[in-house]
Amino acid sequence: LSRSLASVLKSTQSPIRRVLSLGLGSLLSNTKGQTRRLKQLAILLALRDELQKLNRAEIEVFAQDPGFTKQDEAFLSFLNIRILRTPSGASLGESSALLSPSTLIYSPFLTLEAYDALFAIEPLPLQALVSDDFNALKEKWPKYSNERAQVERLMKGAVNRYRRRVVSGEGFWEELDQSFPIAVYIAE
Repeated sequence: LSRSLASVLKSTQSPIRRVLSLGLGSLLSNTKGQTRRLKQLAILLALRDELQKLNRAEIEVFAQDPGFTKQDEAFLSFLNIRILRTPSGASLGESSALLSPSTLIYSPFLTLEAYDALFAIEPLPLQALVSDDFNALKEKWPKYSNERAQVERLMKGAVNRYRRRVVSGEGFWEELDQSFPIAVYIAE
């Protein structure tokens, strides 16, 4: 991931000054997927730390998820992550005000509807995203499903304007995590 970030910073026209996390999920609810969500939080914090080191500047971090509980918000605030609001998982909510070339989007598990809303913005001002790997996401859905068609539309549209680099790491992801691969996308 740090190599991918270094290449992101080399190819960006303006410095990344903030990270916006979309779709992180509730961290403190004791449900299936909690381990994966905590790993996603670890990646968010690593993104911040690596960007601060590479930029030699403070990086603001924001997080938005309609599933955040009050305890999640308190925990994230303790980690210096500012909370944004959205009415649903299909809406960009308050995060839309932060979309700019100086923002890196981190969306480890965003709804397809929210991706539609994000990529519908023209022109999309983002230089980089760390998000679901759309190639792998497409394969997750049955061949003739609406969801697969939706991912294919995203890939042919706005996602096609970004260079893809798969993020992998032995020993970090468990077998249960494999269905949620991520990639770094850099604007071309």
